[in-house]
Parts: sequence; C-alpha cells; structure tokens
Amino acid sequence: MHLWTLLYKGEIIGSVMAWKEADENIGTIENVFVKPDWRKRGLASHLIIEGIRYLQKCNLDYIQLLVETKNESALKHYKSIGFEIRKEEKRYWINI
Repeated sequence: MHLWTLLYKGEIIGSVMAWKEADENIGTIENVFVKPDWRKRGLASHLIIEGIRYLQKCNLDYIQLLVETKNESALKHYKSIGFEIRKEEKRYWINI
C-alpha cells in the first residue's frame, strides 16, 4: 500500500491511499481527501493521478476508486477524471 500526503507548513491538507488487491488483479484508490480550505485547486486530481501512476506499474486489469455513494461532488470529480460507476458497495456499521 502507498499513501501520499500533502503538507503545508506541517499541516496535513490532503491525502490518498492506493494498493493492489492481494488475490485479484485490481488496484484500489481510497480515502481521497482535501481539507475544505484547499479544495478547487487541483489537489485531489493530483493525488488520484499519483495513485493511478503507482498502480499502472502493477500490470492490473483495472483500478477501482472507492467513494461514499452520496458524495455527489466527489462522484462528479471522479467521472471527470475518467472513472465510471460500475457497482455500489454496502458498508456495515455497529455501535460500540
């Protein structure tokens, strides 16, 4: 797994994770975030592209990007980069 983190004056302003799935020929990009004050500057695109560049070296069949299905601004952004929705994943929670 690789993690890219953007820092400004020692403060984390953005991050992304990317890895090759262990038993499949699939790459995954997840946990893309940019702090609100730093959005609309191309930072999320930069982070995602770095993840794609890393995964392209792994000779994969495809790359999936995991995102909350209700995050409309993120979905629009990912589509503009070239990702398409293929399926929705359910996440289960439990209170502790």
